[in-house]
Amino acid sequence: MAGTKRKLSSKGAQGAKNENVKKPKTKGTLHAKVELPAPQAPEDSDESGDESGFDSDDPWEGLVGSETPRSATDSLDVSDTVQKNGVMNGKTTKAANETKKKAAPPTQPPSKPKQSAKSDAEDEPVVTAGTSSREIHAKQKVLRQERKAAKPNSSGVERSKKLWERLRRKSHVPADERKQLVKELFEIITGHVKSFVFKHDAVRVVQTAIKYSNQEQRKAIARELQGSYLSLATGRYAKFLIGKLLVHGDREIRDMIIPEFYAHVRNLMRHPEAAWLLDDVYRGVANSKQKSRLLREWYGGEFAALGGVDSDDQTSKLSEILELSPEKRLPIMRSLHETINRMVQKKTTAFTMLHDAMFEYFSNIKRGSDELTEFIELLKSDEDGDLLKNLAFTKSGSKVVRRALALGTAKDRKAIMRAYKDIIQLLAYDINGHTVLLTIFEVVDDTVLVGKVVIAGLIGNDPESQEDRVLKAATNRIARVALLYLPAGRVKPLLLPGDAPLLEEMDEARTETSRKEPKTRREELLKTFSPSLLKAVEEHADILCQTSFGSRYIAYVLLGCTGDKARALETVADQAQGDPSDEGHVSSNPDAARMLKTLVQEGQFNAETGKIETLDPPLGFHHLLYQRIKPHIMGWATSLGSFVVVALLEAPGFTKRKEVVQSLKKHRKRLEKAANNGGVAAKTAKAKENGDHTEGPRASKGKNENAGNRGAQILLEKLI
Repeated sequence: MAGTKRKLSSKGAQGAKNENVKKPKTKGTLHAKVELPAPQAPEDSDESGDESGFDSDDPWEGLVGSETPRSATDSLDVSDTVQKNGVMNGKTTKAANETKKKAAPPTQPPSKPKQSAKSDAEDEPVVTAGTSSREIHAKQKVLRQERKAAKPNSSGVERSKKLWERLRRKSHVPADERKQLVKELFEIITGHVKSFVFKHDAVRVVQTAIKYSNQEQRKAIARELQGSYLSLATGRYAKFLIGKLLVHGDREIRDMIIPEFYAHVRNLMRHPEAAWLLDDVYRGVANSKQKSRLLREWYGGEFAALGGVDSDDQTSKLSEILELSPEKRLPIMRSLHETINRMVQKKTTAFTMLHDAMFEYFSNIKRGSDELTEFIELLKSDEDGDLLKNLAFTKSGSKVVRRALALGTAKDRKAIMRAYKDIIQLLAYDINGHTVLLTIFEVVDDTVLVGKVVIAGLIGNDPESQEDRVLKAATNRIARVALLYLPAGRVKPLLLPGDAPLLEEMDEARTETSRKEPKTRREELLKTFSPSLLKAVEEHADILCQTSFGSRYIAYVLLGCTGDKARALETVADQAQGDPSDEGHVSSNPDAARMLKTLVQEGQFNAETGKIETLDPPLGFHHLLYQRIKPHIMGWATSLGSFVVVALLEAPGFTKRKEVVQSLKKHRKRLEKAANNGGVAAKTAKAKENGDHTEGPRASKGKNENAGNRGAQILLEKLI
């Protein structure tokens, strides 16, 4: 208190007079500076209210009360504030101390000054004191509705949205009701489609109408939008409308849309929205003639100007164009390189059209030229490797990567391989990507790096997960090619259609860049690959024998891999134990029986030479197998596995041949029965009696049911 008294005493008599006055709590800088108007003139003064600065309409009038007496208990007057601050507008104002004014209540801020006629009062509600947020939002909603109502065709848009809310629910709308809703919706949008498609919310209505309409209704919409497709393609939401028309429309609708993109391809490919639409059109909708026209525009302005010319001889093959006009090579190659480089630098490298253009450019580069070096450097310039990754998954892009691997230097190959380090498995399961892995196996001389990057990426480094990865890839139609290419080689049953010609091209291209012999390269890679492949056979031979791909996997691995195969051979031979007449026995599986026959023969049959290519050193599998099937040799000879017994008699180095022949002679009648009309034919007849009208295992239409067991017939011939 002593400190408080000293503080008050320093203010003088006027400050001490109001020491017990309670001051209102305020925020901000209400007491920083207060500008007070001059005192009003007496009633008999000639000065008007306007001249004194106040009139009856002034919003500050309630704050001034010079003619009203004030008691000591009233609120803090302005003079106290002036004394506390000490300065008003830079000067001490004595008249302000004599004039008493009531302070404005802290909850009543001064109202806004009047706005001009050109203000935004029509767009935003005026907020006054005491207005709740709910009232403000209600006023804003009214204003929004008024603005929407002022737009053209507003009533039709609102009605169509309500119909769309019902139509978009797939499983909750009966078919009859949906037809009626579509009919009503077309009555609204017909003739006004353009007023719908450029609005982000209304364009969805038209998309739904296209989805549930018939072809005639879709053609009507397509005709109404003719001339606007270029603008629609660049719209963030309108581009999806073009997609709906292309997907649900017929060839006539597509022919209305695609020609409007002619002469604008390069501009559209630079647009963030239109580029994806145009690439989808090029990849999945356009016919060969339309694709040629679109791709030709990448070759320069001359081809873009002629893009819409109706001509059947417009080819997109750059080699044919340069053959007809060799003088155009320099401008065409420059235009292609500039466009490709621009898109690579912008990291827009996932477009199929770009990959086709890159392939045309790369195919017409001369070997050993600066253009080749510069282009390969462009492929490696993407630090994230996105360009090379995207290229590998398209047909033309994979050709670019394969050609770069074949023609590049050892340093280039290493850089390209490292870009795929994290996606080796994805490449193996892709129809185009697996050819990149085959090319790496054929052209890269650094087999240690291939083992660390490709083989480890394909089967993994973790022993626990390796078996699962190998089993999954072994039974996949595409992945099995990369998995078994090294042990099996270029055998026709393994490769996919089109793989062999591509590999032959790589053979020609690598002659100048690869130094290591193909046989040496393959042997070095097999040393790394073989242990994991053999282990899968050792642990899961029973699972692999149940499928066609699994049985072939066992044959390819045991015939082609290097290293210790003893345990794997024992495991496979164990699968033949038991009575062949038992259900689910391996002899009843034609694929497994064929695999056992191949292993007994010690090699694959070569259709070109007509001979069996035997292994050196031999496997010796025939002895392992005979030990297990000896008690049931006649069951094998009269079943679907009869050719396994035939292979035993023909196998080189099989020392038990006489013993097998004696066993067959003892049961000659049983063998003759199977050869004439037993075995498979008997099982087929029994199946038909039980209601199964198939012709039996591995039987095809047109086969003679009375043909008998062909393997048993061959065995009878060998007994003579």
